[in-house]
Amino acid sequence: MAENDVQFIQPPHPIKMKVTKGGPGAITAADLERADKAIVTNLGGQFSEWIADDMKRLDKALSELIGGGPDRDAALVTVSELVHEVRGLGGTFGYDLISVIADQVFRMLEKFDTVGPEQ
Repeated sequence: MAENDVQFIQPPHPIKMKVTKGGPGAITAADLERADKAIVTNLGGQFSEWIADDMKRLDKALSELIGGGPDRDAALVTVSELVHEVRGLGGTFGYDLISVIADQVFRMLEKFDTVGPEQ
């Protein structure tokens, strides 16, 4: 092989080799639906705990953001991350209103690189 020749070596994909498409043992859409329902059923009771914790952290981050301290940009990132998380949790566990509100707040926050008094 010459000095400028490049050879690409494609490593095997071990997970892909284990999953079959169709036939016996293949995962179906119904299997995935059952798994999703089981997860929501088993974890749904913890939603109120998770959302309460997230709201406490969100309240703290908003206080930092409004307070105008030196970590205002970090507080903005924290608020965005928490709103994003709440948006997903609401959707997963069927709390659509929470998801809609969190989505709107998240979209608004995406527009800000930094936060000042006008925001």
